[in-house]
Amino acid sequence: MNVMRWIAKIVFLFGALHSVSCASGAVDISQTDFTVRIINFAIFVAIVWYFVVPYLKDILNNRKASIAKRFEEVQEKMKSAKKSKEQAKKQLEEAKKRAEEIIAFAKQESGNIAKRYDELYKSDAENLIKGSQTIMEFEERKMREEIVQAVLKELFNGKAGDISSDEYVRILQSKVA
Repeated sequence: MNVMRWIAKIVFLFGALHSVSCASGAVDISQTDFTVRIINFAIFVAIVWYFVVPYLKDILNNRKASIAKRFEEVQEKMKSAKKSKEQAKKQLEEAKKRAEEIIAFAKQESGNIAKRYDELYKSDAENLIKGSQTIMEFEERKMREEIVQAVLKELFNGKAGDISSDEYVRILQSKVA
């Protein structure tokens, strides 16, 4: 009721001014209704203050509470957004580490696979070379045998007694070469 004291002081001040002005005789406001109007105005302000101020206070307090509530909600949202941001950063860092691990593993595996296939290719090439050499040796023996058989057939079908052993060797060498 601080306002009521203020209003009472104003009324008292106007009353004192009125008394002083009437006592000096310079201004005669006793013939006017100025004092009554001041008192009526003070009563009106007091009545309005008495009935309106509690409602205004309630409205302002409710508004203040709603603003405070919205401010707290915004603060909570900001906190949760910061937490989400931090979690996203952690997940991003973990994903980067995981990606680096996967890339390193893939490089290592590709190197291992390349080595394995190189070894397989080398062993296959060696096997092919050995196989072809074996086939060539087999074919050479086969040709020698055929030549020897052909020479022997000629000798047995022809005049075998007329040819000397030196002549046999010469014929065999000519056929083999």
